[in-house]
Amino acid sequence: MAAGIGNLTNVKISKALVSNWENDIIVSPNHANLSAIQAITGFAVEWLATGKGEQKATLRSSELDIDRLKLILKAIAPERAGHAREARAIALLYKVLADTPKMPPALLAEIAEKTK
Repeated sequence: MAAGIGNLTNVKISKALVSNWENDIIVSPNHANLSAIQAITGFAVEWLATGKGEQKATLRSSELDIDRLKLILKAIAPERAGHAREARAIALLYKVLADTPKMPPALLAEIAEKTK
């Protein structure tokens, strides 16, 4: 968790700090760290901060949050560049698939081949 937050925020986070947040020993994480935790775990920022609201983060439409997706890609592959471009491509692909639920298998296969 500490490494993932560090990769997403570009600030080194220690395992001890994460443990202190978990055990309410020190003040809860700031918004940037909460957003990183949401990107890693899928738990909503509001729920993480207050214990109120929806536990899981949800999308409000068929569109993916590109900023959040960039954070996830950066956490998965911090050594790679192009996270913004990849996030936009994934979001567009998701929208096409979400808006076309009965897409022919041949077209899906073509899309998959072109995204390799």
